[in-house]
Amino acid sequence: MKNPKIKLILILSTILLCLFTSLNIITSYVKIKKTVEESIANQSLEAATTIASSIDTIAYQQFLDNPHKNDYYWEVRSYLNDARVKLGALFVYTLQVDNPKVSKAMVMGMPSELKKRI
Repeated sequence: MKNPKIKLILILSTILLCLFTSLNIITSYVKIKKTVEESIANQSLEAATTIASSIDTIAYQQFLDNPHKNDYYWEVRSYLNDARVKLGALFVYTLQVDNPKVSKAMVMGMPSELKKRI
């Protein structure tokens, strides 16, 4: 190329093309990541709502009145484990929220085979 202006225009065009392409890829990645996180959160919230609406509230209240590993505890735990298996979730549990920073797991949905280990 004999004309330096054309060479400069081609170099600048290539740099701008690479810059805008990179910005587009980064923006797309951030938007996709945010969308996936929101979808997972919404799906988890829907699952939690379904479980909470169908739990045996009388058994759970009886457990809360005496929060020890009694028959009510095992009944609620069995229900939560069944829900965990049906949903394909890794964990399903109820929490006692004492304050916004610290919460305590009350009942965890786990198979009954783990009864003696925990």
